[in-house]
Amino acid sequence: MGAIDDTYIPIREVAKRLRLPARWLLDEARARRIPCLRASRRWLAKPADVEAALDARAKENATNAPSAGGAA
Repeated sequence: MGAIDDTYIPIREVAKRLRLPARWLLDEARARRIPCLRASRRWLAKPADVEAALDARAKENATNAPSAGGAA
């Protein structure tokens, strides 16, 4: 990881870098479902931390999903 990924930046900028909807990412920040912090009125996060948290959530959801060959 580069130094740029270790810096807190505004959530909207994180959304641009990760190609995610800014509104959705802001909602996730407000709900504390992603690692972030609030500085005054601004939500800040590290892009690498957000990406890692979303990857972990995706893996968790994949392991908890019902199998495709479920009961008929």
